[in-house]
Amino acid sequence: MYNALALGRTWQKLLIVAAALVTLISLLFFSSTAFAADRTWTGSVNADASNNGNWSANLDAGDTMVIDSTATTIDFPSTFATSGLALFLKTGFTGSVTMSTTSISFTSSTIQAGTFNTMVNTSIFTANVTVSGGTVSSTVGTMDFNGNFTVNSGTVNMGNATTAGDEFTLGGTFTHGASKTITFDGSGDQLFTTASSTLTGLTIANTGATTTIEVSVVGDFQVTTLTLTDGLLKLGGNNATMYISGDISADGTNGSFNNLGTGKVVWMGSGTQSIDSQAGDVSGGIIDWGNCKFAGSGTFRPTSGSTMNCGDFTLDRGTFDPRTNSVAVGVGNGDISIANGATFSSSTAAFTISGMQAKTITDNTINQVASKQDLGTVTITNTGGISTATSTRMFAVTVGSGATLDISGDALVLGGNGTVATITGTLTDNTFSQIYLTTGSTATIPARTYTGALNIAGTGTFTLSGNSTIASTTISGTGNLTVATGVTLTASTVFANNAGTITETGTGKIAYTNTSKLTNLAQIETAEFNTGDTVTFITVTDPDANTNATTAQTMTVTLAALSKYTDTETITLTETAVASGIFQAPVRFKLGNSAVVSDGFMQVNGGGTLTLTFTDSVDSADTGSDTASFVGESVKNLVKPTSVTISINGGAATTNSGTVSLSLGAVNATNMALSNDAGFGTATWETFAATKSWKLATGNGERTVFVMFESADGSRSNAISDSITVSAAGTPATPATPATPATPATPTTPATPATPATPAAPKPTPTSFVAGVLVKLSCPSGASSAHICRAVYVIGKNGKRHPFPHSKVYFTWYKDFSNIQTLTSSEMAGFALGKNVGYKPGARMVKFVTDPAVYSVVTGNTLRKLANESVAAGIYGKTWAKQIDDVSDAFFADYTFGSEIMSAEAFVKDADSDIVSSL
Repeated sequence: MYNALALGRTWQKLLIVAAALVTLISLLFFSSTAFAADRTWTGSVNADASNNGNWSANLDAGDTMVIDSTATTIDFPSTFATSGLALFLKTGFTGSVTMSTTSISFTSSTIQAGTFNTMVNTSIFTANVTVSGGTVSSTVGTMDFNGNFTVNSGTVNMGNATTAGDEFTLGGTFTHGASKTITFDGSGDQLFTTASSTLTGLTIANTGATTTIEVSVVGDFQVTTLTLTDGLLKLGGNNATMYISGDISADGTNGSFNNLGTGKVVWMGSGTQSIDSQAGDVSGGIIDWGNCKFAGSGTFRPTSGSTMNCGDFTLDRGTFDPRTNSVAVGVGNGDISIANGATFSSSTAAFTISGMQAKTITDNTINQVASKQDLGTVTITNTGGISTATSTRMFAVTVGSGATLDISGDALVLGGNGTVATITGTLTDNTFSQIYLTTGSTATIPARTYTGALNIAGTGTFTLSGNSTIASTTISGTGNLTVATGVTLTASTVFANNAGTITETGTGKIAYTNTSKLTNLAQIETAEFNTGDTVTFITVTDPDANTNATTAQTMTVTLAALSKYTDTETITLTETAVASGIFQAPVRFKLGNSAVVSDGFMQVNGGGTLTLTFTDSVDSADTGSDTASFVGESVKNLVKPTSVTISINGGAATTNSGTVSLSLGAVNATNMALSNDAGFGTATWETFAATKSWKLATGNGERTVFVMFESADGSRSNAISDSITVSAAGTPATPATPATPATPATPTTPATPATPATPAAPKPTPTSFVAGVLVKLSCPSGASSAHICRAVYVIGKNGKRHPFPHSKVYFTWYKDFSNIQTLTSSEMAGFALGKNVGYKPGARMVKFVTDPAVYSVVTGNTLRKLANESVAAGIYGKTWAKQIDDVSDAFFADYTFGSEIMSAEAFVKDADSDIVSSL
């Protein structure tokens, strides 16, 4: 009984507990149904969402307002307290939802279809929001998402929005209103997923206020402006690309940008696009833009700050300008590419290339070295190696330890001042490499061995810092290359100074091997010369001796001629043009029987050898030499008879015999010739004798005996004479008309016409003449100045009479009209007419009336054109212009024409030429 009763009570307690549990479960279930129920829109009263009569049941906190497919309009008025309510638009809804201007807050919402207009200052969605169709429009006010916002499909027209959720996903069709901004303001990391969406404004303002809070981007998107307030925008982790057409700004402390990896920023602006380079992390103010690409048509200008870092750097269009605000630019592991038409305006701004991967600089815009754009002051710390694919211009470059800059086959243009290159690492070049220095001030060339070419193209002063070897060196600019004391610049293949100047200080020098040759005027080396040649040339090609490209310079060489004796001359060579580096001078042979040193002529006797030697006055190791043979006439031991005397009958004044005794005296005389006339017409050479019996010319009066002496080598003395008066016995002598002695026909040195012998000379005849005698016709009374008798002729060695065309020619040979002999017409006719006498070589310059060229006269009536005024002045002095005679074109055929005279040093005046030898 006890046990049964106890058992019954136990079951009773269990039943009570069970009932209580059922009641509790029911309460929990029904309370959930009562306070978190779905309230379906009926719209049975009006469009006011705050009217409970329009819902399937009264709205309570936690309820979800479900709007089905009914095509209607629903309005959420400003008096409607939506806090704690959820909004759900079902698939197929075709109406529209509008909201007034107050702040409306929804606890959660899944927007699936229909049209949803948020028209309040702030629409707050506490829970996750998903758009899966239809149209969501938020062009007025702000949509504030505290949870995730996901657009799966449909259309979203968004105005201002903020999101603090973990994820913000833009799928479907997304448009962003003008001047609107989407702000990421979460307190933790956020994920932004997009499919080529276009935003007008994007702000990163994580409430964590630290650059370690990330907004990571998945997918590409376009944005007009980007503002970094707090937190970190990161593209690189998911290979995202941001296309931006407006400005980028950051506070420089908490807001930053990190794009490490393969993320990319592409600037697309068409105006001046500001890039806030202070968008850096808190440790150093460095913004890492990842792979930077500039594809717009405008100007991309970083604002004042520290450093703008990129992975790849690509400038396709427009102008990148870090110069204006002096912003440093860094490139990590990527390449550097600047396309044709784009401009990298860096100047002195710093450009640092770091990282460990090999990379290439492609800069197609600076193939022209005159381009003003450059990569600035470039520092290379990359240990993977930097190479240039095309010509690259820099203000200055530093290649750090362990780094390599490879310019093989390309041009490196350095346009800075001071030390334009510091190479502690490796600079790799080859024979096709070119380094251009284009500074307008000063620059220092680093000392090293260059395999390629160095082109000094600027206008400043370029100083070599130490001994260097450069394959090819060219000074194409107007600047000055300075080689300091103790420094040597060796050019192994080419050296040329086209426009600048060279200063070799102290023992500083440029070492370049000269070429020294014995040549003709065309600078063609000649192995053999003839002593009858007009001119032999010495040509030394030594470009490093051209230290001033605006002035023709000089150098000296030594020339030795070895024949029967050695004649040595120091010859001054002059540069053939102001910047040719070719030095040349003429050297003339002169036959002689002894050497006359330093007279400018190579005295030779027969054939022999010429030896040219040259030593660079600055570089004693730079020597040159050349040899050539010469052939030509031999000369005898020219010793003229001296102390010549003649006396008739011991000096008696008179004689009554036609035969007299001659006393003759001469030193070095072997032969002698005697004659009763000055022309020696019937004279013959005979052995010299101290006395000789001689028959005078027949008749009474004064009679004269002429004599010449000859040495063993054929040298002859001038003719001398003595006179005596002859009379018959007991009859006074009848004075005879004094004979006019004729000039001897055979002496090598004819009598000077201006100084006649005391006795009158006999008239020349065709059978007895003296070359060099001046003749004219006798003038009748009253003859005019134009009468034929006024013409003067000179008897040539060919026996012809040669007329002087006018007095200007005559006075280049003679100072007056003395010693002119008068002939009768028949006597004159006995001499055949020869060619006109030309100007005396070297005496005057001439020009023809219709020809502007000015000529100098040389032997053989030959004219050589003078190249310019400086050449004329060099030959004839400062008054050269007054030494030109105009010549009638009628006398053009009297002359032949030789080669042009290019320099004063290449011409020797023949002012001492003999008139007879010129005919």
